[in-house]
Amino acid sequence: MPIQGEIEVNLDLVVFENGRMWGPNTAKEHLVFKGMHKGCYRERDRLRRLLLAKGEAALIEEVSRLAPATALVPAQRDTPPGPHDFR
Repeated sequence: MPIQGEIEVNLDLVVFENGRMWGPNTAKEHLVFKGMHKGCYRERDRLRRLLLAKGEAALIEEVSRLAPATALVPAQRDTPPGPHDFR
């Protein structure tokens, strides 16, 4: 069902995938997002090093240990990797 009428959206801070930020940041949350962004990239790099050093099984074991409630499904070999894959 399409929305009728006008919709107003106010953004205080937008964080782009590359870490750049835009907006007035009146809530002063930019440092929280910067820290989260940096932490995510550090963890991605750590897991990538683990994959290269010890292989896919070690990576799956480590991710399972960190997030046991998460169901891990191995990537299909016939699908191209996405922009955020570890391959």
